Amino acid sequence: MGFFILIGIIQVFCIVDVVKQGTKQFWIFPLLIAPGISAAAYFIVEILPRLKHDRRAQAAGGAIRKAIDPERDVRDAQAQLDMADTVANRARLADALFDAGRHGEAIPLYREVIARSPSAAKSGERFARCLYLADRNEEALEALDAIDLPNVTAERDRVNMLRARILADCDRQEEARALYADLVTRMPGDEVRCRYAGLLLDMGRDKEAELQLTEVEQRLRHGGKQMRKQDPGMYGWAMDKLAELRA
Repeated sequence: MGFFILIGIIQVFCIVDVVKQGTKQFWIFPLLIAPGISAAAYFIVEILPRLKHDRRAQAAGGAIRKAIDPERDVRDAQAQLDMADTVANRARLADALFDAGRHGEAIPLYREVIARSPSAAKSGERFARCLYLADRNEEALEALDAIDLPNVTAERDRVNMLRARILADCDRQEEARALYADLVTRMPGDEVRCRYAGLLLDMGRDKEAELQLTEVEQRLRHGGKQMRKQDPGMYGWAMDKLAELRA
């Protein structure tokens, strides 16, 4: 029974898609009389080619592939490096290890890439981030100091937020606070505001932290459940802390 319900749902989906597209109405008849085979054919011939050019579909496909085989990119990058030991291939393997959360293994590769290509700004930032995630904060700061800040404001702000996080962990709170106070005026999203609020709480500046978290609360009212889904842990922490401050 469940199988026939599923076939019916697929049949309706395909027919609706035909109507939405407004072309090739000849698909409707075979979808009505032979829904199983016709739906499979329609998906392959009409829907699949569109998905190949849809960024959202590509992103979803990439996420599914990573969930099923999280080490695939690492294997592919290692194979490319085995074939040709180039700076680009070393950077690709380092990036794959970084994305897989294997930061300790990525560190020596990034170090080699930077030594052979000092202008590799992206590798420099990721090298610093790996060091930070490996609790090597002083080395991470040195790595950041060695790279030129990007010209693009959004990229420069991302680097400076990393610097602020490292400075906070090195107990250089006032320097971190000054960076966050600047970044929060420009960066989209609420991560920077929540991190700023967390630092202010650590510094005993509760009123200032409450102002930042109130701003997060107001944005949540407009964004609703969709915003919470993006980072439920962060938003849960923010609202819990705000409730404590108001108690």
